[in-house]
Amino acid sequence: EKLMKRENNGVVSKIASTLVDMLFVPKCASCFTALPDSGQTLCAHCRKRYTAERGAYCHVCKKPHIYCDCRIHYHGFSYPMIHVTSYSITRESVSRNLVLHIKDDRLDRAFDFIAREMCDAFNTRARADMSAAIGRWRAEDTRITWIPRSEKAKRKAGHDQSRELALRIGKMLRTPALPVFYNRGRSSQKSLNRDDRLKNAEESFLIVAEKTDIAGKNIILIDDIVTSGSSLGVCAFKLKAAGAANVLTLVYAKTDRRKGLEEETFAFYTDH
Repeated sequence: EKLMKRENNGVVSKIASTLVDMLFVPKCASCFTALPDSGQTLCAHCRKRYTAERGAYCHVCKKPHIYCDCRIHYHGFSYPMIHVTSYSITRESVSRNLVLHIKDDRLDRAFDFIAREMCDAFNTRARADMSAAIGRWRAEDTRITWIPRSEKAKRKAGHDQSRELALRIGKMLRTPALPVFYNRGRSSQKSLNRDDRLKNAEESFLIVAEKTDIAGKNIILIDDIVTSGSSLGVCAFKLKAAGAANVLTLVYAKTDRRKGLEEETFAFYTDH
């Protein structure tokens, strides 16, 4: 009888899965083209483009994104930064489309895909740096946190994409993810120049977590994209000031240098 129930449950599950695929055809998380397999995230065309984007070179240190040597700088301190790909404003950019889909659409498949990519990047660097600090980090001494959206931005979007990424990455790395910062949201960083970005970040981010959650811990600081690095630099500095042993910044995409964006905007991270 138990065997029959198990078999029936298996049949029902398969039928339900088939019906879901028929009613809700799986689509590419970038261009929304119908996919032949619900287990896929990107169509063949977007997968090819994404592989090229991911395999490109950082515009600052001239190394492949996954092995980028750029560091976040603030107040005389520097913090290692791991990123997966670049963020371009062109509509053909798969990385850009994925970021927009987690920011604006809360697309679960895009969230899962980006979180896996960030975990793979972290693990790749950890294996490559076994003799360095990252390779020696123990899960029990490590915590994950994120750069939060302002309350106004969260209300408008209905979610905080960096929090969603951090929670997923925490599960994948089997590392606790906890809220450390509150964003008072003085202004949106997008429209600000270099100096104003820094001032806005300094005034906006407040530590609300208990010091015992930070002191002596290795902190992985999550964000979806980095442009100037001002928010990451300020938050990393505040984590160190609160007693964190080490701080590593882990982001999905680094914004490309482009026409119309001031050169000095990028001054918060360099390749040394």
